Amino acid sequence: MRKTAKKFAVLTFDIVNSRKFDDEKLLGVLHRCLEDVNEKFATSLLIPLKIVLGDTIQCVCRKNRSAYDIFQWLEELLWLEGYSQFDKPVMVRCGIGIGKIENSTIPPNEMNGEAFRFASKALESQANERDASSVAIIIRNEKKSELLTSSFGIVESLKKNWNRITREIVLFSRDAKSQIQVANKMGISRMDVKNTLDKAGFKKLLRFEKTINRMLATL
Repeated sequence: MRKTAKKFAVLTFDIVNSRKFDDEKLLGVLHRCLEDVNEKFATSLLIPLKIVLGDTIQCVCRKNRSAYDIFQWLEELLWLEGYSQFDKPVMVRCGIGIGKIENSTIPPNEMNGEAFRFASKALESQANERDASSVAIIIRNEKKSELLTSSFGIVESLKKNWNRITREIVLFSRDAKSQIQVANKMGISRMDVKNTLDKAGFKKLLRFEKTINRMLATL
């Protein structure tokens, strides 16, 4: 039986309208957010998130099912940390490519392969996205690429209606064991947390993310 070559997920990000931010402060925001995401997804990453050129960020996943979660976490952290530092969110474009890497054991700066090319092409497809964060994916199957990218777009459209408080509650709720924990952390009532999550469609969002993760795991 012919052995199927392992595929990896490459994520390539760039910052939307990066020139509108103070370079030094933006770099601090990026490093803090990258450190948090790398720690959370350490077991899923072959190569951690790092700045590779200017405001371009890249990572390689050894677990493809985590690719969308990594985007979600980084997007949400950048939005909130940007708001804290600049009184406006830092938004990000992301291209996900899933495919072969020619040699996954060599130094990261020497790697190449279709996963990197797909990620670059997916990022280029969003060049005109300037008003919100966005994510696209390219794999060999064009129809699946279009389906997944369209699905991602639905969530990002939903998030456009979220304010800072909603985003904070959603982010804290992702790891919290209960709504009471979130309420105590934010100094609000448990009912405020529940109402905000219901309005944000949080339960539906989690179900959607689990479905996406299962799809990614099969690619």
